[in-house]
Amino acid sequence: MRVLHTAVHVGCPAEDMRSGRSAPFVLPEGTSLSPDVLHLIGYRRGREGERHGQSTGKLADADVRVQVVQSFHETATSVIWATVAAAAAQSAVMLLSYLTLGVPAAFLAAGATFLFAWSPLVGSTPAWLAGAIYLYAQDAMLKAILMVVCGLLTGLVDNGV
Repeated sequence: MRVLHTAVHVGCPAEDMRSGRSAPFVLPEGTSLSPDVLHLIGYRRGREGERHGQSTGKLADADVRVQVVQSFHETATSVIWATVAAAAAQSAVMLLSYLTLGVPAAFLAAGATFLFAWSPLVGSTPAWLAGAIYLYAQDAMLKAILMVVCGLLTGLVDNGV
């Protein structure tokens, strides 16, 4: 794969490439990006590049880079806080369910629910499913069914119902 050395190094001149001082974004020959994507990553055409029909690969002002990093930081922080809030809401709802249905160690089960709720793949299911299995093993079929219903409804708590 040949690399276009003049038009595709975003944010690093060719001399930086050879010295290994930065990690460039390199496209294979023949690959093109839309102007919107190039604008999004801060790519702009330099004066010399415009004369020759090529881009020089310089990033926009440092302010843009600072804004992108700041925006990323704010977004990541918001995602973490939202996940904590959703996990706390799920564990609170399930704590009430555990206490109401008579599952032993309800606070421990609620803590497990909080931890499992951090995983988007399985969510709080393992915690309330264990409670439902316990209730089923105790021949409390109605309580086991109610635990499953509460667990399924709890999975909807973080969806903004």
